[in-house]
Amino acid sequence: MAHALVGGYPELHISLIDYPDGYMARNVTDSRLKILHLVPGKRIIIDDDSVCVMQSLPLWRLPEEISFGNGTRLLFWHLHPFNISPGSHWLSPQQDSFSLSLIIRKMLFAAQRQKLRKLVEECFRCQGIVFMDRANLEGVRLATGAHIDVATFVPVPGSDSIIDLGERLKPAVPLRCAWIGRLEDFKIPILSYTLKRIAAYATNRNCPVEFHIIGDGEEADQLVMFAKELKNQFFSVIFHGTVPLERLDMVLVEHVDLLFAMGTAALEGAKLAIPVVLLDFSYTQLTADYQYRYLFDSEEYTLGSMITDRHYCAGNSSLELILDDARGSEYEKLAMKTRSYYRQYHSLDSVLKLFVSAVISTKLTFSIVRRLRLAELDLPMRVIYALKRVLTGFDYHIPSE
Repeated sequence: MAHALVGGYPELHISLIDYPDGYMARNVTDSRLKILHLVPGKRIIIDDDSVCVMQSLPLWRLPEEISFGNGTRLLFWHLHPFNISPGSHWLSPQQDSFSLSLIIRKMLFAAQRQKLRKLVEECFRCQGIVFMDRANLEGVRLATGAHIDVATFVPVPGSDSIIDLGERLKPAVPLRCAWIGRLEDFKIPILSYTLKRIAAYATNRNCPVEFHIIGDGEEADQLVMFAKELKNQFFSVIFHGTVPLERLDMVLVEHVDLLFAMGTAALEGAKLAIPVVLLDFSYTQLTADYQYRYLFDSEEYTLGSMITDRHYCAGNSSLELILDDARGSEYEKLAMKTRSYYRQYHSLDSVLKLFVSAVISTKLTFSIVRRLRLAELDLPMRVIYALKRVLTGFDYHIPSE
């Protein structure tokens, strides 16, 4: 994205802050982009006339080497639902009992939650926060209790492809479905549930289906065993492991008619006009009939959200209808609708326009943050973090001028 920014907006002077061995520091090749290495003990000063864009986070968690001018403008880009969450270093939102975790947070970290709410609402008032999708907006509202009326969205972009689609707009026999993503944690429940449902569909319809899994992770071995249990004359699972990014487009074009994915992985198929079924995530096994939907039916750029009761619909045939569509005469229409959705909402050109508009619009300065003491921890939290620093080595700091 930085390469596209500097190419499309040459009037901008762009610097990237990263650790010397970080992804950006290792992969940025354009000489017009300046890399500021984050090295312990070495001060990075962000000038008054600069705009600092960062993922949303409590400011006391910023590296102490970063210093802001009072006039430095800030823009938070919210890319994870729980980036701004009280007690995030103590109670993970990734627990089985999420609701209980949230109640405990509200009780034990009430002062911190109030400060985070104030930070979010001030960011909103000054147009200093944007959200990648509705799930992130809902996450902030839930975690902080902040009142946000009409939010500004800047969705995440995909990487545009130059591959000629050619014959790819026709479904194959057997039908080739696929998953892209890590094989661990909150992704496993929906993936295993989907495999089981598709295996049942293939058997009931006497319809050959291949399911290609692209990715690896801590639970890969368990998933391989599960796939063996599901295998029959109509259904099989093929594991590709991790595929290098430079080869991913070709693998998808050659092996996939219908992609099941969440997050930015969904965009990898959409840019190639592969119909995408957008999946949501869960930390526990699914307990009812999940309602499947296409990516192009997503609302407010959502690329997946935590599964709750609203994601279920008893006795629904959403998956069966989607698989029927993928095998039928409407396939090309689905493919073109998917690519059109991608180009309108997630192509680099469309996202860059929204991103630059947000950068220009923010009125949130570090002087506002400092005046309202939004970068500081209250006394009880200072004591708690001091104890944690002794026990775990974790540290926080108050950003300096």
